[in-house]
Amino acid sequence: MIFGLGKLVPDSVKFRAWRKWKNLFFRAHTHLGRSKYLLQVYKIFGINQELIVTRSTQLVIEGAARTATTFAYYNMLVSQPLTFSIAYHIHLPAQVIRALELKIPVLVTIRNPRDAVASAVVRENFMSTKAYLERYLIFYRTLEPRMGEFVVADFSEVVSDFPAIIKRLNSTFGCGYTIPDDLPRLNAEVAECLDRHHQCYGGGPNQSYRPNSIKKLAKAKVEFVSQQALLDRCEDIYNHYLGRLSDVAISRNSDADTMNNA
Repeated sequence: MIFGLGKLVPDSVKFRAWRKWKNLFFRAHTHLGRSKYLLQVYKIFGINQELIVTRSTQLVIEGAARTATTFAYYNMLVSQPLTFSIAYHIHLPAQVIRALELKIPVLVTIRNPRDAVASAVVRENFMSTKAYLERYLIFYRTLEPRMGEFVVADFSEVVSDFPAIIKRLNSTFGCGYTIPDDLPRLNAEVAECLDRHHQCYGGGPNQSYRPNSIKKLAKAKVEFVSQQALLDRCEDIYNHYLGRLSDVAISRNSDADTMNNA
């Protein structure tokens, strides 16, 4: 009888209930993600082991969802002559905190929150803008006091000039990564990797790692009015991180001028 009653419940009601549960779980996970001990839970239950930082990890790439972490990951794989261990794509500050404890180089990607969250919501239409905005804010606010300990890269730079980011990793951590000199070839190889990865996850236009007209139209329809205050806070922290990038660039230019005048 109980199972038979399920047939009487409209699919739209089931979807709303499932969506509400998914968002509540996601938001709880977001708050737990501020603690490095969440990674121990992942280890105990065997969750995402190939993505989690360990003592043998050589590089960590993290950021909020849809800030080009996957793009950065494939850039590193394609541009380097030797295979090496990269932990990435957990989208939680716990991963970065643990990496910093282990003295492992870290690259943190960031993107305008409106674009990042719209893309995330379009990719997973059962999630809310509030849930993704909260995760964005908590991710970058948690790491804000330690900004000087990792390399930050804006989305636009990741997708247009990744060699410049590799140079920053080398100068910050003394990594010795190879700097690719054929950017068109690098971009083409990365695009092929992204397309293959995309196909593994269904291949739908809204889930694509690359721009397309269908996804662009869907993103334009994402509503932020009801979450404007939260979006404003996300934009404030985004601008703070951009300010940090500007400070690094000014410092680098100043150091170059000093060397040239020495």
